[in-house]
Amino acid sequence: MPTIHTYGTMLALAAAITWGGSVYLAGRLGIDRRRAAACYFIAAVSMLLGARSFYLLVRGGSASLSVVDLRPVGFDLYGGMLAAAAGGVCAARLLGCNAWRMADAAAVPTALGVGLVRVGCFVGGCCFGRASDVPWAILPPPDSPAFIFQVLANPVRLIAPERIHPTQLYEMAAALLAAAVSAVVLARRALPGQAALLGVAFFTVLRLAILPLRELGPMGTWYGLTHTIVYLVLFAAVAIAAGRSFRRGRFLASRSMRRHVIFQNWWPKAPCSTPPTHRNSA
Repeated sequence: MPTIHTYGTMLALAAAITWGGSVYLAGRLGIDRRRAAACYFIAAVSMLLGARSFYLLVRGGSASLSVVDLRPVGFDLYGGMLAAAAGGVCAARLLGCNAWRMADAAAVPTALGVGLVRVGCFVGGCCFGRASDVPWAILPPPDSPAFIFQVLANPVRLIAPERIHPTQLYEMAAALLAAAVSAVVLARRALPGQAALLGVAFFTVLRLAILPLRELGPMGTWYGLTHTIVYLVLFAAVAIAAGRSFRRGRFLASRSMRRHVIFQNWWPKAPCSTPPTHRNSA
């Protein structure tokens, strides 16, 4: 009987929810769903290739892993997100779709997908945290990557392993909060691109705060430096794009834009008013 890997299962589930949810919300934003489906498919392929390529780049390559390897291991989140953004923008331009609206439609499903992947990381034991004595620290299972890492660093940990930060759950919570931020912005009829930009900025800040709590191993200094640079560059790009977007109009859309909605029942209808009548003078 074939073995079902939790991480691979959660990765496939996250991909299905992200793609399906994005296509659905794109339709609610007035984008043709067939074009949206093609655009998000290209973005998904770009994300997988970018995540694997950045993983290999940061770690100096791997003899047992290649860019086109189909095994569900060896991915980097932000390498994938940057590649997905580039592929998605190119696909949106080719297909004649509004790239900012496409990004808004994908913001909430993508954040939920990231949360699901982090659950797979937690169950699988990868992306684990540093040793800690906080009350919610967890004890790594005997066959987990965290336990093996501790034993290789100090054989004494074979009988007395250290508790570690559940950084996978921290990032899951950060992704869910980012999804909530994007959903609220969408519900308030923000201008195109603002829901996606604020969600990415919010998650980037939280993930940068979580990074020092992760156990990065021998590549820790290089890994931490490269990711910090990527986070800062990405955050600066988001800030610039957000500034340009906000200058186009108010942060919350005007009344004339409220008819372009996703959640019709979230916004109270404005009371009807009757224009005053004037008597004609004799």
